Amino acid sequence: FSFFFFQAEDGIRDAQESRGLGDVYKRQVSTQSTWGIQNQIGMESDQNKKEEQPQQDNNLAGDILESDEAFREQFDKGSTRYHKGDPTPVPVGGNRVPTSMPTEFNEEKPAQEVDESIFTSSPEYNNLIQKREILGDIKKFAALIPPPLEAILRHREEAKRIGTESAQVRLKELEGSEREKIDSTLKELANYEAFLISNNYQEAFWNELAEISKKAREDYGTKEAMTDFGFVVKRFTQKIFNEQKKILEQIKAVKKTLLAEHKKKGTLEVAEEQKKD
Repeated sequence: FSFFFFQAEDGIRDAQESRGLGDVYKRQVSTQSTWGIQNQIGMESDQNKKEEQPQQDNNLAGDILESDEAFREQFDKGSTRYHKGDPTPVPVGGNRVPTSMPTEFNEEKPAQEVDESIFTSSPEYNNLIQKREILGDIKKFAALIPPPLEAILRHREEAKRIGTESAQVRLKELEGSEREKIDSTLKELANYEAFLISNNYQEAFWNELAEISKKAREDYGTKEAMTDFGFVVKRFTQKIFNEQKKILEQIKAVKKTLLAEHKKKGTLEVAEEQKKD
């Protein structure tokens, strides 16, 4: 083996200022003897390692051969390890593997699919599903309020930086566009007033949402004020998320009850049929 040692250009590495490429090349000539010594030391060290490692290399080679033989034995039809001793050919062409063939994998039967009509025929289940979905829509619209207000602040900072009359004209156009987005979102949220009140969410959500809608029309002149309003909206959406989690647990409980009733009904029907027979 040959070892090559590389080092940075002396003219670049040294703190002493180089006088040009000629100076660099001259100093490289003086370091060639050092490279030769380093190369010799490396070769002697490598030779010593070669003398110490033959036994380790032999052991590694033996392990590799043993592993290779064990791997090949799995495909030897005359070996007891071939398909764990089962001589049955593995089915091909999309045919199902027989259950008699051993396997090291878990072969539990997949859970039987449940007829969703068991649940959708229940008014209680449908009401909970609908309530959770509507709360999700309210959360989505509420989260759309802060971004346009933040954009207005950015547009104002940019117009101030440019400082031209045309920039101010453009700012009015951009602000108007962002305000239209806010108005559109608030109109969507206003449509959920009846839902929130009828589902006893007036204190929990509607009053707070009405206050957010009022603040959304205010003019926020600083980032600090805008950040405070953003936290108000975030706390509101988090409250809705927590309510959705509660409803999800209710849905699971209802599904469990309906499924148990369905199984019980099926068992009774089978029993009745057996009596008739």
